[in-house]
Amino acid sequence: MSYFVRSEDDAAVKTANRSFDLRNPLLLIPSGSDGHPSTDFNTGAIESGDKEKGEGSSAGNDLKIKAVHDSDACDDSRSSNSDVSEDHAGFIGLLGSTSLAYNNLVGPGIVFLPATFQRSGIIPTIFTICLVSTLSCFSSLHFANVISKYPGNHEFRKEIEYSEIFKHFGGNTVYLISQAVFFLGIMCQIIASIVDVAQVVDQFFDTAHAIQFGPGPPKAITWNAASCSDDELGSCYPFTGDGQFVLTGGYVISALCFMPLGLMDLKENMLWQIISFILTVVLILQFILAFWNKGLSYDNVSLWGESWGDLFGVILFNNALCTCIPAWLYEKKKDVSVSGVVIGSSFCSAVTYIGLGLVGALAMDNVPQNVLEPLSSGYFGAVSNISAQLFAFTVIGLGIPFFCVVTRLNLVSSGLCSNYTGLFILSILPLVLSWTM
Repeated sequence: MSYFVRSEDDAAVKTANRSFDLRNPLLLIPSGSDGHPSTDFNTGAIESGDKEKGEGSSAGNDLKIKAVHDSDACDDSRSSNSDVSEDHAGFIGLLGSTSLAYNNLVGPGIVFLPATFQRSGIIPTIFTICLVSTLSCFSSLHFANVISKYPGNHEFRKEIEYSEIFKHFGGNTVYLISQAVFFLGIMCQIIASIVDVAQVVDQFFDTAHAIQFGPGPPKAITWNAASCSDDELGSCYPFTGDGQFVLTGGYVISALCFMPLGLMDLKENMLWQIISFILTVVLILQFILAFWNKGLSYDNVSLWGESWGDLFGVILFNNALCTCIPAWLYEKKKDVSVSGVVIGSSFCSAVTYIGLGLVGALAMDNVPQNVLEPLSSGYFGAVSNISAQLFAFTVIGLGIPFFCVVTRLNLVSSGLCSNYTGLFILSILPLVLSWTM
C-alpha cells in the first residue's frame, strides 16, 4: 500500500476516519484501497497505487511518503471550519477592559455592604468577600478558557455569547437552563439598579412628587423632607408608607435617562463605562473620607456579628464579571491580557468592598440597608449629598444600559428573538417589574 501526504483542506482529509493535529501541515493519508492512483492536488503529481497482487514485495512493505508542506492551505482550512471574521479587530483596550471588569464587580450591591458588616461582623464578612472574589476570579478565567476551546476561537475571533458556549459543550438542556439563569440574574441586577437610583433621586429634592395607584382612583401625592424628624435623619425615605404601586418622579427620571442608552450597542456604551469607572473610584474615596470625618466607633460593629443568613448572597450579588466575559473577549484588543484584567479587577474590587463596607459600618450606629440614603439626606454634608446623586447616576445608573446590552446580545445571537424583540423586552420589562418594588 502506498501513502502520500495532502494538505488539510483536501477533501480526502475530511473523509478520512482518523485523528490528526491541526497544527501539523503534514498528514499521512492511505491510498490505493480501491486500486486508484493517488493524486497530489497541490502539484498535480500522480503516485502509483498498490501493485497488483502477486507482484513484487507485499503491500505492507511498499510504502511511499510524499511530503507536501502548504501552510497557506492549512490556514485556509482552519478559516473554512469556523465563522471567523478575519477583518474583525477588537476596540476595547486596557483602560476599557479594566473599566468594564471593575464596573461589573462593583455593582449596585455594594451599597448594602456597610449594613452587612454590622449584621454579620468584621471577620465573617471580610472572609466571605475574599472567598467570593477568589471564586469569581477563577470562574471568570475558567470561562474564558472554555470559550477559547470553541472550534476556531483560540484567539477569540468568533462572536460567542454567554449561552452559546453552554449549548456547544453541554447540549440543549444545559443551554436552556443557562439562558433562564442568565436572564433572571441580569434582570435582578437591572431592577435593583433602577430602584436604587429612583430612591436617591426622590430623596434629592426637598419635595418629591408621585402618583398613587390604589386603593381608589389614582391620585397625586407628595413627600417633603421637612416631615422627617431629627431622629429619622438618614433613615427617612420618600413614599415608604404609601402602598406598593406608587409612580414616583425619581422613577420616571431614572427611566428617561438610562433606558434609552440600553438601545445602543457595546461599542457605544464603552465611553460611558470608562466614565463610570473613573467616577466610581473618586466617589467611593469621597464616601470613605466623609465617614472618617464623621467619626468611627468600634462599638458599632462586632467581630463575629449576629446574623449571617444573607451574608453570602449580598456579597455574591456584587460579582457579575462572568456575565460580560464573552462579549468582552470578542471585542478586546489582542494585546490585552485576560488574566491580568480579571485578577487585577478582582483584587481592586475586594479592597473596595472592604474599605467602603467597614468604614461605613463604623461611622453609623444603625446603618440603613442602602447606605446611599443617609449619604444623600445631608447627614454627612452637602458634598456627600451631591456625591451620592452622582454615584447613583454614574455608577449604578450606567450599569442599567450595559446589562440590557449583554442580555439582548445573548438572546439575539442564540436565535431566541429578533433584535427588535430583544430591545422591547429589555427596555419595557425591567421598568414594569421595578415599579412594583
